Amino acid sequence: MWAVKPHYYGRSFYNYPYTFGLLFGLGLYAQYEQARAQGQETDFQARYDALLAATGQATPLALAARFGIDLHAPDFWEGSLNVIRRQIDAYEATTQA
Repeated sequence: MWAVKPHYYGRSFYNYPYTFGLLFGLGLYAQYEQARAQGQETDFQARYDALLAATGQATPLALAARFGIDLHAPDFWEGSLNVIRRQIDAYEATTQA
């Protein structure tokens, strides 16, 4: 469906909320992967549940801060992009085989 929706990715981009939501979710996933690698998966899940429960009660900046995320810090967003990079790498590896 996205292929016929050029406003999702074209030069007249206006879907900031979709992009923010995607990258925020991927950033959380990157943090989950890191927590799992460190054996802190249960702690992450509890904090994630608290974040979801608080959705709509504050601004994204305030909600992220409660979760220990600084939305102004490039590291969080790099984590989001790294998830996408790994997906691209996996796709390329699959299609080149």
